[in-house]
Amino acid sequence: MPGSPQLFLALPLLLILAAPISVYAETKVLTAEATYTMGDGETPSFAEAMALQKAKQMALEQAGTYVESYTKVQNYTLTADEIQTIAGGVLQVEVLDKKRELIGDGLRHYVKIKATVTTDKVQDLAQRIKGRKVGEEYKRLQEQYAQLLKEIESLKQQATKVSSGPERSAVIDQIREKEKVFTSVQRQETEFFERVFSGETLVSKALTQLAQKEKDEQRKKAVATKLLQTIQEEGHIITLGEPKTHVDPQYPDEIWFWFSVTVEISPSAISALSQAARELGGDIDGTTDESIGMDSKTANQFRKDLASWEFNLQWVLDNGKVAGACRDEERVIIRSIWNLNDYMHYMSSWGERKKKFAVGIEVPTKLAKRIKAARGKFNGALTTEACMVQFEKS
Repeated sequence: MPGSPQLFLALPLLLILAAPISVYAETKVLTAEATYTMGDGETPSFAEAMALQKAKQMALEQAGTYVESYTKVQNYTLTADEIQTIAGGVLQVEVLDKKRELIGDGLRHYVKIKATVTTDKVQDLAQRIKGRKVGEEYKRLQEQYAQLLKEIESLKQQATKVSSGPERSAVIDQIREKEKVFTSVQRQETEFFERVFSGETLVSKALTQLAQKEKDEQRKKAVATKLLQTIQEEGHIITLGEPKTHVDPQYPDEIWFWFSVTVEISPSAISALSQAARELGGDIDGTTDESIGMDSKTANQFRKDLASWEFNLQWVLDNGKVAGACRDEERVIIRSIWNLNDYMHYMSSWGERKKKFAVGIEVPTKLAKRIKAARGKFNGALTTEACMVQFEKS
């Protein structure tokens, strides 16, 4: 409308290829007008977009004729679809005027545009698309626009014939769905021009994908680290039974202690595995690192770290201090409870989360008299002395 601020739009390609126009480039300025009457179920923004699309389509037809004439002069051999694709790529659109007015029971949207066609990019685009069936793809997009407009008009006529009730509601719902399809086609058109005409965009996308991949790897690594920490701190329920003692008469200064040690994977560990699976997009029903979503690099490091843990038997002395008794140097317990010998499964079985071991240590008689209790934990090493560890069947 006169005096109103001008709005500037450009077809997707111009956002990418915009550059100073060569002094040798030819320019053609076109104008086009279109209206669209908003019906029930349609939003004002959609009605305005439809009016603009109709105006662009009219300008595109004129631009195609101009590009065809230009390419003939330049001796380019192009199909009709390729010519229309180039026209769509070099067409720059400026909205000159737009307004709304009540027409009967409807709201009519009017738009007037100026469409500028410059030839500085035509040769480059002709070389990029020739023989690649790109024109056919763009033609399909334009056919989708035309088909959508036809279907929406038909639904709007149906809506006027039904005043109320389920049938009318069903028609309105279909109109709204068509609006979503229209938005999807617009997005496809934008992606089409970016993919076909912009090498810069392809490089940018590749770099973005690479950065995203690195970011995703770091995220997965952080999830695995958090899972490992949770398992170490809260992942096991360790129960020590009453010790059995043995004194060899030949060595009265030494006492053998044998503890029955039960190690159970805790609910916290199961919960942490479930959380990790959700964050990694995996499946908790599986029992491998791959099944919960870890990539091979992260999974290998996870298994390596977990397999390095040692079970430690500790004494609680009469003065309240904790002293190291011995450690599972061969890592029999951690490898058994998490079944890491074959480096395949987290747990030997989801149904078997508890295992028993016999842990033996020879203790000087003087120290034995000071022991008030014993406890076990992973990676709490206070000694270098090795335990004797045997696996016990339940």
